[in-house]
Amino acid sequence: MDKQHWSGLSYLDALRPEPGWKVERAILATYSADLIAVVASLLALAGLDDDRGSGSKVDFANAYEQLRDRVKILVQAGRLAWPGKKIPVLAILDRFIQEVTTDEEKSSWHPKAALVKLIDEDNRDTAWRLWVGSRNLTRSLDWDAGLILTGCVGGTGQSIPGIADLAAGLADLAGLRNFSKNEVRQEIEHLQWQSPPGTHIQALQLLTHHHGQRRHPVSPGNLKKLFVISPFIDGEMITNFGSWANDTTESYLLSTQRQLARLHKQSGQPLAAFDYILSLESPDTVDNGILPTSSVPEQAAEPNEDEEIEARGLHAKLVYAETEADQRVLWLGSANATARGWHGPNTEVIAQLTIDASIAEGLEVFLREIARPVDLANLTDADEEDAVEKQLEEARKMIVTRWQVIQKRHNTGPLLVATVTPHPKNKDIQLEVGLLACDLVVWPPRKKVLKLPPISKAQETELVQIRLSLGDYHVTWLQRAPLDPPPDEERDRHALARHLDPRTFLLWIRSLLNEDNAGDGGGDWDSVTPVSHQKSTVVLFNWWAPTLEEVLKAWTRNPDTLRVIDRKVQDYLKLMHDKDEVKKNPEVRQLLNEFESTWTVLHEVLIEEQA
Repeated sequence: MDKQHWSGLSYLDALRPEPGWKVERAILATYSADLIAVVASLLALAGLDDDRGSGSKVDFANAYEQLRDRVKILVQAGRLAWPGKKIPVLAILDRFIQEVTTDEEKSSWHPKAALVKLIDEDNRDTAWRLWVGSRNLTRSLDWDAGLILTGCVGGTGQSIPGIADLAAGLADLAGLRNFSKNEVRQEIEHLQWQSPPGTHIQALQLLTHHHGQRRHPVSPGNLKKLFVISPFIDGEMITNFGSWANDTTESYLLSTQRQLARLHKQSGQPLAAFDYILSLESPDTVDNGILPTSSVPEQAAEPNEDEEIEARGLHAKLVYAETEADQRVLWLGSANATARGWHGPNTEVIAQLTIDASIAEGLEVFLREIARPVDLANLTDADEEDAVEKQLEEARKMIVTRWQVIQKRHNTGPLLVATVTPHPKNKDIQLEVGLLACDLVVWPPRKKVLKLPPISKAQETELVQIRLSLGDYHVTWLQRAPLDPPPDEERDRHALARHLDPRTFLLWIRSLLNEDNAGDGGGDWDSVTPVSHQKSTVVLFNWWAPTLEEVLKAWTRNPDTLRVIDRKVQDYLKLMHDKDEVKKNPEVRQLLNEFESTWTVLHEVLIEEQA
């Protein structure tokens, strides 16, 4: 919710460490994700994002260095979106992404959560954050709701039932080194947690198919008010929640026109129990990525604030019950008001908490000022799903479920090897595949092995783009095809070296020495062309390159830090010399040689002699 209705933090604010703290480990859980939002999250976790939720190329490189092997993002297989343009450096994100595979015809990996362990860089104290809510790891501007909790040993706050099980469950799936489910559980069990003012957490749950028979919440009884907010609803759960209301209960149901129209036609009349039926636009997640083949993204005009609010869809999932005795209970999390969400078999995260009157009033203001009343008598039938879109979505789910494809390195180009052919049953649907930032290749039917075009070391990745086309429509997403052994740090260095021009590389080294920002940092992280300099290389090189004074200051502050920077210089300088733009530009080549000569002397004096 926005600040006029519920005060709170943005998702990126919830991830970002306070000054003097850094992320020790982090696990993000999401149903869907896009790689641009993944990078924004990594920049925030590293404390390097700007006010746009973005950063520079140097920021990207530093975030990677800080968070490598420390962060995992758990996402439903088949719901990792292709970014829409080729950004080769995104290949290295395969080390952060972990798919959770389910048959989406039956169940989904659907929790939205962020578990972050922080460490104080001075005294090595630890602290934890847990965010749970409804927001996916995408660039959506939909209305979402979330809850941020902070925990530490011996602090003020409360113990929270279920929080250790939730954290251990996420850790078990993530498989991060030195972050096992038992280690996490033992730490979490000793923490006291602070929640937002006006709240008290009664329970947290990670609901999985291992929970046996799951049940929806029990009414607190004798309700004065009931709010059910969900973008997706079904008759069973709306009937269950509606049964909480009595003749004097003021009851509200907020969903989307499409969902309300569908339930309005049901013979059981599940909507009848609610006094007020409200709607907002459908969330972005309803857009399944199926596009006309000829479509080209348009540059939209920047909306004003009122237009932005009007256009935002509903994605929050909340149930609020207020008793005649002024007990106020809120259920918040990832579960829609559907049997699949509450009873299973979806995996969901749910927080149950009590809230004070001011928070409840903020929720009521949102319902009254933002949501729109629905006249059931004039509610139009929901549009039928386009037949082609339906076929493509069914084919996508089938491929995701049966995707058993590995990748093998070969000197003529990578090979994709399938245990069973991944093709859809509909023979009219064409299947194309390719590595993340590479060209697509048609995968012929009944073939288990597909040869991809040759690639450089920098292009190696386990993330494969899959595209299905039928008639004038197509759908594209990313899925993992594992390599054995997996891509290593050498691949990462090649990818980063390709992404950084010589100027940006030297700015990066300079920022590490000075422990501060690097000017423009080489431009936006997702730019694939160097920043234009407008001055000659010679004039600017004195500002790009680290100075002797900066190196000596870094060594005086912390010799170990200089050793780390020295390893980066050794690793990346040769890769910089191998770049075409350096080979073709004698001026840049000479300047890199001069920097290398200077650094070699510093290495011999400050690193080797002090070892």
